[in-house]
Amino acid sequence: MDFDDFAFPAPEPAPPEPQRAQAPFEAAPLPPLPSPGSGPLAVPRRSPTASRARAGLGVLAAAAGAGLGGVLGGPWGVAAGLTGVGAARNLYRAQGIASVDPDERASAAKSIALAVVGFAIAGYLGYKACKESE
Repeated sequence: MDFDDFAFPAPEPAPPEPQRAQAPFEAAPLPPLPSPGSGPLAVPRRSPTASRARAGLGVLAAAAGAGLGGVLGGPWGVAAGLTGVGAARNLYRAQGIASVDPDERASAAKSIALAVVGFAIAGYLGYKACKESE
């Protein structure tokens, strides 16, 4: 008698899984994200404290612009002052126009366009304030 007589029958191999056809619109898998501290994504652009300080400075500048506009031109002057400060802040945000990052350049271009429109509106509102005060 041989030990093979008592052996269990060999299991049948599982049928191969059918290959799923990839649709033409299906995107390839994304590469893994970099680990913290290993790339430019891990470095924050600005700390939360600095962001709050910039926001506070913006509020103070808007108040100063509105106050100065109100003193010089009444309600039209307030609107001109607020619009002018907003346009100046947009112009300040446009510093990234010389960046190598295309997203930052696009954002800076939008800021420049908004600043130009803002200064035009502020100029018109200032003109209306001068005409009202005469």
